[in-house]
Amino acid sequence: DFLIERMDGVIELHEVKGRVDQVLVAVHASQVLFEEQRSENRIVLDGIKMVMERQDRVESRLAQLGPSS
Repeated sequence: DFLIERMDGVIELHEVKGRVDQVLVAVHASQVLFEEQRSENRIVLDGIKMVMERQDRVESRLAQLGPSS
């Protein structure tokens, strides 16, 4: 009986380890996706920054020209 209980415990332990490994794989995959999204967000934010800087330059030039008649 002791041997059977011991084997059942070993089998359960291996099942739990397998599930933990699956969770770790999913966590690592999520980390990769987060990093990819972060890189894409940085590209978009850089583009928005350039557009806003250009808009500021245009508005500054228009202010230098004065009010239109």
